[in-house]
Parts: sequence; structure tokens; C-alpha cells
Amino acid sequence: MKKKDLKIAIAICPQWSTSTPSFALGSLNTALNNAGFTSTKQFDINMMSSLYLADTNPDLFRKWIEDDPWSTKKIFVGQIIPLFQEFWFKIVEELSTYDVVAFTTYSSNIMTTDFLARYLRQINPNIQIWYGGPFCWYGENGGLVEAGINQNYGGGHRSELEVSRLVAMSREFVDVGCGTNEGEKTIVELAESIVNGDGHYENVKGIWTWDKLRPSLPTVMPLGRSGRKPIYTGNLQIMKLNDLDSPTWSKEVLDGYTRIRYIDRYSNDFGPDLTVPIQGSRGCTFKCTFCSETRMYRYRSPEKIAGDISFLYNNYGVKNFWFTDSLINGSIKNYGLLIDYILEMKEKGELPEDIRYGGYFRTHKKMDTEFFDRARKSGLVYMNIGVENGVAKTLALMEKRQTPQLVRDYLDAVTKDDQITFDTGWLPGYPRETNVDFANSLKFLYDVKHNYKLGVDHGGRINIMKGTDVLVETPLAEMKEVFGISKEESLMKNWISEDYINNIFSRHTKAHLTDLWLKIFKINRRGLVMDVDDHIELKKDTRVKKDWKTREYQDGTMPKPQSWALDKVLYSYKYDEKREDITDEKIFDTSFLTPVSYDSALLSHLKKESFQDILENSIIDQIRGFCWVLHNIHKNINLTFDVEDNFKVFNLNDTKFYFRFDFTTNENNEFELDLEFKIDIDEQDKEFIDIKGVDELVVDRKYKISGNFDDYTEQNDSVKELYLDSNDYTKYQINLPRTRVTGGY
Repeated sequence: MKKKDLKIAIAICPQWSTSTPSFALGSLNTALNNAGFTSTKQFDINMMSSLYLADTNPDLFRKWIEDDPWSTKKIFVGQIIPLFQEFWFKIVEELSTYDVVAFTTYSSNIMTTDFLARYLRQINPNIQIWYGGPFCWYGENGGLVEAGINQNYGGGHRSELEVSRLVAMSREFVDVGCGTNEGEKTIVELAESIVNGDGHYENVKGIWTWDKLRPSLPTVMPLGRSGRKPIYTGNLQIMKLNDLDSPTWSKEVLDGYTRIRYIDRYSNDFGPDLTVPIQGSRGCTFKCTFCSETRMYRYRSPEKIAGDISFLYNNYGVKNFWFTDSLINGSIKNYGLLIDYILEMKEKGELPEDIRYGGYFRTHKKMDTEFFDRARKSGLVYMNIGVENGVAKTLALMEKRQTPQLVRDYLDAVTKDDQITFDTGWLPGYPRETNVDFANSLKFLYDVKHNYKLGVDHGGRINIMKGTDVLVETPLAEMKEVFGISKEESLMKNWISEDYINNIFSRHTKAHLTDLWLKIFKINRRGLVMDVDDHIELKKDTRVKKDWKTREYQDGTMPKPQSWALDKVLYSYKYDEKREDITDEKIFDTSFLTPVSYDSALLSHLKKESFQDILENSIIDQIRGFCWVLHNIHKNINLTFDVEDNFKVFNLNDTKFYFRFDFTTNENNEFELDLEFKIDIDEQDKEFIDIKGVDELVVDRKYKISGNFDDYTEQNDSVKELYLDSNDYTKYQINLPRTRVTGGY
């Protein structure tokens, strides 16, 4: 067989970004074409599905691109498959005419990929199916082994222990899982092994494959049923990134994303114009304890990156670029040189002045006001900044290598130039976080908003990550004793501690309270950075207007979006005036805050407190802290908050969580806090949460406290000690070794 005769389909399934085409599809396409495999086609099923939904159900299209509708298998099977099955199967029928289908996999799209790949194997038993992408890096055995039907994500991020606890299944329909290797090199070597006629994937390094030939039945069978076991072919030599040529996409793919941008003009920071991905580095120089992106950091030369920008502009007319790098400024020197190259090319007329780009950053002391001025002139318009928290203790436990002051200085430098917008991620309820730590984080958010214009007026946004998992490969998972996380994999998955103080419901309460805090102080939460009065024509004589508060669309062509069973949140808030004498000493030296530390919580558990009592106390303590800090900022408060939470991001089947509280104060500092919450734990979820010795699956509690805040002004040494502990970065610093940096690659 000649190279040109081998038909290869490169595919990506939903759900993936609708803002840009897949970098993997573009880069793999270039690699195959350069190697002589010209019968290659890109199947961006993610883009095709989005446009299909826009045409057939515009009510749901908006929710499709804004939310994650398939975080649970229940939603995927019950809502997603019926919606797309007929459309998807037509695509699979075309895929079945190819010799090879290579899927790019992520934890977000693995359910769809598995669903389509299984069907593909059934209608063409002889086809070769390859899995690549981040899912294969993080998954067990390169993604060839998945947990069974009881899991919600369909695979990935599962340890061997958890796989053994569930009904283990084998992805027998997948021939290759690209484990720790570079996809561009591997896909070419796999294709050449077919053309050469040896068919021995064992000769391709850095992949997972099978020790025996595929069985005659193209079905998914329990692990071991067929007698096949996944084998690893050995480490692949890391590619030099400078050897990679610019990504290329088909006209069909680019036209598809151009149309999505036309329909969805307000969903990203680059406006309605087409944005394409670009890559300057791989891996990360840091080891944040919750993150699995700790592979060796490699970066391309600034000349090559600038060359890619020039190539994509000259060949596609693209002016907007999204860096796929885990960290653009992983090498601050390299990023500075890239800025210089772009500015020089603009000056020579080789690039237009309106080139724009964005990507992921972390705080850095060298990125001052002057640095940001040069970055803006080079085209930087958007940053996703890894902040995660504002408390010294928590930042140290996260291994962020940044102090609260560094975060403040960095945001100060960013906001000096109001032409750069930014997002920050926020992780409430990190392991070992006390109620005082949580209250301290709220005060930090207020200070940042007050001092650095974080909010709608600037475009600084905070995205609350309430469902972040503990991945098997992370330091957090490897250091469970340090963080007090249960050794049981089902508990560890959701950061649940041995004593249950750190639990799913506690984390969700903190997430909702943080979200409420952002609303009260008008800190933008994924809001859009456009002048709402600057309407852009959608169709002839049709203009779209967006209400930033309700996120509803007042245009007849785009009805009010429906829901994928999302959280229901209602709130109202009124106050008379803001206090001017806000001091941390006043806030964190009070008897109103319950002095509960991690260690004291553990001791209380050892005293055989019930699970219901632990839940009640943890939720009450968090809300009390929230109300106390709020009282020290505003006067005469009237706050109502009502939440119905279905836990879709926490891998639970049908557990429901409801809580409501009313908080009022008057000019005499009298207050009243009326709280009720109800937790209905699904029977199937009980085992997953692993609540031992709990017969009652419904927790229904009410709590009411009233009095005068003046009665809580006396010093509380225990709370003060916890506050000082909260601000102690050195005490909790972990100092993990950095990942290896390879320059010139």
C-alpha cells in the first residue's frame, strides 16, 4: 500500500471548545501531509454538532456552548444521545469508509468518543481506531482500560484501585492509546507501520496497545474476558517542538467555526472574528498540587512562534490567536523575546497592527506595568491567570509559588492598562481549609475588587471551579496524608477527608457562597467584555442585545435558553451604606467566628459526632463567617439566598442539595440569621461517597440565631490564632521540585 492510499480520518468529538478549531486536528493534519499521507480528512464532530444544534434547536445552542451538559452519564444518556444519535450515526457511517480513525480525547469528550467509536467498530470490524490526546496521558493504560457503567465520566482520571472496585471494562474497540508520547510523531509512525505491512504496533514507542490480536467479536467485554492485556511499548524520545510546522485546517472546519463565531458573537474575548489555536510550549514549569500538567516543559523558539502567526495570517487571513500552552510565560525570557519579534514584524509591515492573542498565564514579579504595556502593543488582549485563591496558607498548600501580595501586585500591573481583560480561576474548599481561611478568602476578593477594579467595569472575571477532581497523577493524590484526604479512591476523588469535615456538601456551600459574594460586589463572573450598546448586526434588520445580569437574550431569533438541569439560584440583596473603617483585626478577632480548625474538627469526629452533625456544623460555620465579613463591610443588610443544587460536576447520580438563608441587620447592629438546608443522598451515591454507618440518607435541618453584633466584639484568641495561621505562607510551603525545563525545543 502506498502512503497516499491509506485513508486516515482525524476526529474530535464534543464536548470541546466552540471558540476555536482543535489544535490537534490542525497539527496532526500537517504532520501526516508532510510525511506523504495525503488521503487525510479532518472530522470536527464537535463543530458539526454545534452547528446542527444551532440549526435544529437554537434554544439549547446557547446552553451547549456556555455549559457542560454531559458531566454526568445520566444527562448524556438521557438527553444528549437522543438529541444527536441520528446525526452522529450518519457521520460514523462516513468514518467507517476509512482505514484509520484517530480520535483526540479529553475527559470532557470521552463519553461521546466512546459511544461513536463502539458503533464504528460494530459497522466496520476491520477499521483501526486510535485514541490520543490528554485523556490518554491521564487515563490508566493510555485509555485502553475504563471503569464500568457505575462511573459518570466514562473513563479517565481513574486509579487502578478504583478500576478494580468498579466493573472494569476493556476498550477492546480501541487498537492504540497514545500514552506519554508526542502525537505528531506517533501518528506518522503508526501510519507507516500499516503501509510497511508489518502491522506490529509494538515497534512504535510510547504507546499502549494489546498483547494479542483483536478477538473476532467487535464488542466491549469485561476486562480479561478475551484474554488480552494492555502493554506499553516504552518511552518515546521527546520531540523538538521547533520541528513542528504550522497547523493546517480544511476550509470546511474553518468555515464552520467562522459560522459559530457569527452566531455566537459575544462568547469570547476576541469578538465575532475567527480565532485559531497556536502553540508555543508544552508542559508546565510548576507543580501545583491539584494539577496533573507536570510534564517536562518545552518551548518553541520565538522565531518559530512568530512564523506560525505570520503563516496563519497570510494563508487564512486570521488575526486572532489562542495559545494552547499550559503556561505562556513559563519562560518569561522566551515570552519577552516573542513580544519583541511580533513588535518588530508589525513595525516592518509583516503583520497588521490589529493582531490579537490570549492564553494562560501565572503571576510573575517581572511582569510589571512596563512589561504589560509592551505585551498589549504586541497584541495581548486576554489572560487566564492562575490565581486559585488569595489566602497565604492555601496558596502554599497549592504550591502556587505566589503570595497574596504578589497576586495584588500582578493584578495592579494588569489593570493599569484597561485594554487587557482577564479571568482567574478560584478553588473554594481546598483540603485543610478552615472556616477562618474561607472568611479570609472572601475578604481578599473584596479587597481586590475595591483596589484593582476587578469586575464588570474592567473585565476581570473569576470562574469558580467547584467540581475539580483529584487526579491520580497529582501531588495532591500522592500526599493524601498531608492534606487529610481519605485514602479511599471514591472519597479522594472529591477531596473528602477521613473525618468528613471536608466533604462534597461543604465544598458546594463554599462555592455558592463565593459566587454570591461575587454577585453582591459586582465582581464579574464569566461576564462578557463588550459594550452592550455596541450591537452587532446578526441578520438583516436584526440586532441582538444582551442583559448582563440575567444572561438572557432579547432577540426573536434566539429564544431564552433552556437548562441542562443546572443549579437553581435565587437571591436578593439590599444595604444602606458601606462602612469605611474595615480592618482585618476587627473582622478576624471576634467571638462570632467559630474557632474550628482542621485538627479540632478531626478531634470532634473522633468523639463520634454523627455525619448529620458534621454536615450541619460545617455549613453553619461557613455561612456565619460569610455573614460576619459582610456585616463589617455593609450596614443595614437584607439578604435572601436560595439554592437548589444537583451536583452535576461532582459525579453523583441523583443527590440533591438545597439550602436557603435570610440575613438581616439594622442600624443598631441587631441581626437575624435564618437558615435551612436539606440534603437528599441518592442510594446509588451513598456507596460512591462512602458514608459509612449512615442509615439516614436525608438530612433536613433548620438553624436560627439572632442578637446584636456588638456582643461579639470581645477578643477571641482561638480565632485570632487561626487568622494568623491563615496568613502564614512559610509554615505550609511544600517546596516540591520543579519540572524539568528544556529550552531551544
